[in-house]
Amino acid sequence: MSSSPPPPPPPPPPSSYRTIPFSSRPVPPIVTGDVFTGGLLLELLVYNGAPFNDHWAYFIQSDFNSDVGVYIDAQGDVRNGFKLQIKRGHNITEETPRPSVRIPLQWVESQFLNKTAMFDTQNNTSVDTMLVCDFERSVFMVPAPTKTLNTVARSVS
Repeated sequence: MSSSPPPPPPPPPPSSYRTIPFSSRPVPPIVTGDVFTGGLLLELLVYNGAPFNDHWAYFIQSDFNSDVGVYIDAQGDVRNGFKLQIKRGHNITEETPRPSVRIPLQWVESQFLNKTAMFDTQNNTSVDTMLVCDFERSVFMVPAPTKTLNTVARSVS
């Protein structure tokens, strides 16, 4: 009884697979320490998603602790779509995983913020749906990604 050897493994992906050439990677902005009176720092948090895509979120630091603030991201999946959410009083040092990169984007002036409402964690809800300032309303003007995974039943028709 002769058995044939198993087929060889597939070749590895090309070295350029899912990599961005260093020369075309965006350079983070230079954000000075000159804060607007009453302004808050907006950051982009990047979470390593290997082997999948990274996860990104906005984070506005509070006045009292640079690791505590308002966290805005899109939660969901490619099959069902995503929904924007806000977490108030979020401490990024207490989450797992922690962000792999924190990129300062800009100072947001106080006229676009409502610090009292933004950092009111009396209700202690993990996710908030109320938009309490112009900054949050402007972020939510950009819709979260819709579902992008085509099911077999849908693609066969």
